[in-house]
Amino acid sequence: MNKNDQDLDALIAAEAEHSERVYEAEQQGLELPMRTDTVVTRGHARTRVLQVRLNDDELTMLEARAERAGIPVSTLARSILLGQAGDITAAVEEALRHTL
Repeated sequence: MNKNDQDLDALIAAEAEHSERVYEAEQQGLELPMRTDTVVTRGHARTRVLQVRLNDDELTMLEARAERAGIPVSTLARSILLGQAGDITAAVEEALRHTL
């Protein structure tokens, strides 16, 4: 077994042990403190994911508009879907509506 395999095995074992501790704590109604290497990237309750299929042209248009607005593509798409897009071009909005 090489060094990479040993490192991977050690990581998997550590993650499995942590998962077991979390599961046991949850069963007892307890919360474990976050690990020191945990990074929280979002502080909101959006936990559901919607997958939308776009063709290359639609995605390119959406990405370009998001870049011009200085926001992530997913933020722009959510704004369009929720009707909060403001000055979004009709072509991008139509592409998303057609996809849904």
